[in-house]
Amino acid sequence: MDMKKLLKQAQQMQKMMEDMDDRLKKIFVEVSVGGGMVFIKMNGKYEVDEIKISEDILKEEPSLISDLLKSAFNEAKNKVDTLNKDEMQKITGGLQMRNMMGF
Repeated sequence: MDMKKLLKQAQQMQKMMEDMDDRLKKIFVEVSVGGGMVFIKMNGKYEVDEIKISEDILKEEPSLISDLLKSAFNEAKNKVDTLNKDEMQKITGGLQMRNMMGF
């Protein structure tokens, strides 16, 4: 195999990964749980951009608030996982690279 060609392909893949990383910072998922009582907005890098908690829920038991927050964060994380997987498939063409790249 031609080493120059292989190196060029590796550089192209690295550039594509950097571009994906930049895109993921700008793509957001939004999650609402508890009938809209808790809202979370998270980007594709798992960074929380916004949290809204209804004033009505603040009158409830702390355990209910905690459960709703955990639920919202977990749902947002799952959506970002899916987003990341979809973005990676765009780059790899659907190739299974989990073991090679640690994803």
